Amino acid sequence: MNIAAAVSTAGVDRRNSRSGVCQGGKPWGQTADSSDVNKLGYHGDLHDFDTIDNSVFQIKGPLLQHSLCLHCGSGSSVGEEVTGDSLVVSGRVAGDPVPALCRQARFWRSFFRERTTLFTRYTPDDWYRSNLTNFQESNTSRHNSERLRVDTSRLIQDKYQQTRKTQADSTQNLGERVNDIGFWKSEIIHELDAMIGETNELTDIKKRLERALMETEAPLQVARECLFHREKRMGIDLVHDEVEKELLTALFHLPPTKDDFVLHSLTLPPRLSLTRANRAAQHELEKDLSDKQSAYRIDDKCHHLRNTSDGVSYFRGVERVDATVSVPESWAKFTDDNILRSQSERAASAKLRDDIQNVLVVTANEMWNQFNKANLAFTNRIAETADAKNKIQTHLAKTLQEIFQTEMSIESIKKAIMEKSAFLKVAQTRLDERTRRPNIELCRDMAQLRLVNEVYEVDDTIQTLQQRLRDAEDTLQSLAHTKATLEHDLAIKANSLYIDQDKCMSMRRSFPSTLRLVGFC
Repeated sequence: MNIAAAVSTAGVDRRNSRSGVCQGGKPWGQTADSSDVNKLGYHGDLHDFDTIDNSVFQIKGPLLQHSLCLHCGSGSSVGEEVTGDSLVVSGRVAGDPVPALCRQARFWRSFFRERTTLFTRYTPDDWYRSNLTNFQESNTSRHNSERLRVDTSRLIQDKYQQTRKTQADSTQNLGERVNDIGFWKSEIIHELDAMIGETNELTDIKKRLERALMETEAPLQVARECLFHREKRMGIDLVHDEVEKELLTALFHLPPTKDDFVLHSLTLPPRLSLTRANRAAQHELEKDLSDKQSAYRIDDKCHHLRNTSDGVSYFRGVERVDATVSVPESWAKFTDDNILRSQSERAASAKLRDDIQNVLVVTANEMWNQFNKANLAFTNRIAETADAKNKIQTHLAKTLQEIFQTEMSIESIKKAIMEKSAFLKVAQTRLDERTRRPNIELCRDMAQLRLVNEVYEVDDTIQTLQQRLRDAEDTLQSLAHTKATLEHDLAIKANSLYIDQDKCMSMRRSFPSTLRLVGFC
């Protein structure tokens, strides 16, 4: 309990703060000597005092500090300076301090003596509760220890069984993995054998194709030579006629190089080497097979490893090293993709062999047909050229005749112009003489008018004849140009006939047989 409650319990009245004296009639505020201070289990500083018969006491508690009068026990709150539950009483007596104390002072001395029983740390109940707590903690610790031992024994057994089961599962998974690898190994070996056989067959058909291509060299060269010679045609005869179309068609139907597996009629990409594609697929299969064999040996060894096997050791941290590059799905898909790719290449190769076989036959027939078409076109073109040449010769003869007649007409026009010049001279001379008539004789008579008309008429006639002379000369020039054109065209036709009939047709007298064109001999 605090000091204020103690004072109230003892029936002590508080001091009258207005009068500045206590209820015993003594003034406040007298200072005590530090040598007269009685310290009763508390240490502190003197701050304010209650005084009676030169006696002063100060009481300080842990939360509130009071200065009390020793006569009546009244006091007032002052500044606080406390430590723990201690209490300070200080005082000064002029003579004998104890007999001089009043009844209130004796009360406070007995109050301070009883303070030690009011602030005891523990009670009997606390002591019993402490014992019970220790007993309970002991029982709890033993129970926890027993339960831990039982759980530990069970944990050891469970972990042993779990470890054996885990190892058995791992062994089973390794066995399944070995079976999977063995399955894919057999699939790869089967596909690899099929791919090797297909590659050999494709190599054989390639050799046949090369022999057939060699047989096309002569017809190919003939077609090229014909086109080369026909490039020497001149002028208008450099026409893209049926002969040239058939020759170009023949070149188009003939394979341009020996490295091509397909001819022009195939829809596959040009210069596609399926042999290289087959070998690439075969290489991937062989590489995958080699990897599968290595993995099979390793996993089979791991599958047969036991706790008592040789070579079993610790490899610290190996479980943290993840060197994997695939998962079961991607691993199986990789091999499946290789097999599918090989099957696709084999299918393409087989289709190519069939196409080559068909193309060899079809191309041989087309080459013969094209050879005959080109020969027929040559024959028709030669006939057309010869007919054009004959017609040009006829037109040239008629043109020469017309040139001769035009020259005769020009001569007659020139003669007529010379004759009309004499008439013009006479008429102009008459008019000039009549200008010398004197005076009134210069009459515009009928003779004058007639002479003027005569001059105009004769001059107009001469102008008309000169125009006709120019027209005749232009016509003569045109005829001469036509003559030169016909002569040039005649030379062109003769050159074309010589190229088509003498040069080209002489080269196209032989052609390879059908068996040679399909590569059998």
